Amino acid sequence: MNSAGYIKEDQRGKACKNSMLDESVKQSVRNHIMLFETIDSHYCRQKTERKYLPPTLNVCKMYALYEEFCLDNNIERRATESMYRHIFTTEFNISFFLPKKDLCDVCHSYENRLTDEKVRMEQAYQQHIENKNLARSLKNADKEKAKANPSFCAAVFDLQQVLPVPKTARQRSASPIIN
Repeated sequence: MNSAGYIKEDQRGKACKNSMLDESVKQSVRNHIMLFETIDSHYCRQKTERKYLPPTLNVCKMYALYEEFCLDNNIERRATESMYRHIFTTEFNISFFLPKKDLCDVCHSYENRLTDEKVRMEQAYQQHIENKNLARSLKNADKEKAKANPSFCAAVFDLQQVLPVPKTARQRSASPIIN
């Protein structure tokens, strides 16, 4: 009721829709997310199209960087953190952690080298990648042959993880075993 004693008009449905985000704001979020350099999973790329960001990032940090991006580029209308998160999770197939079985020792060593050291290691690294691809194709061929021919047996072992065995009184350190 107002001061004159009359009932106010019903206000339902008359509020402006603040939840509707302008397409240009959404596009600024997409553009910002695409600025981050993603990497493929090393071993899992046969199974997934997911890309990975460094584990030091998260959506909160990315949003803080988005706010700086908006200030630097004079973007006045910005998305909220919840809208940024919504766009990130629904429109992009990106994750923040690297899978457990991501890099072998050779690939990890190559990735962590300086540019001039990478040049010297390039030929050995390319040979390593060729060997990996050849091994994968031979394994897949053997698996297919085993499925087609019941008299052929193909055994596949995962030798990626090395587990230490507890040391005995005679040993100086724990012995590694292949799991």
